[in-house]
Amino acid sequence: MSYWVDENLRANGHRATVHRSECGHCNDGNGQGGGTRSDNGQWLGPFVTVEEAAAAARPRTATP
Repeated sequence: MSYWVDENLRANGHRATVHRSECGHCNDGNGQGGGTRSDNGQWLGPFVTVEEAAAAARPRTATP
């Protein structure tokens, strides 16, 4: 199993969420519809551990 980060540029201004690769929302980094428009965000990964994915997501969710 691997982990992915969904960087969503539209949700609450900007949000990053960790997903397991087999999650229906993630679809191994392809999203529900087979991809994501770049102006909406991007999938980052895969990561071997959930800790690595969470570390990648953290800087993307920090607010100044």
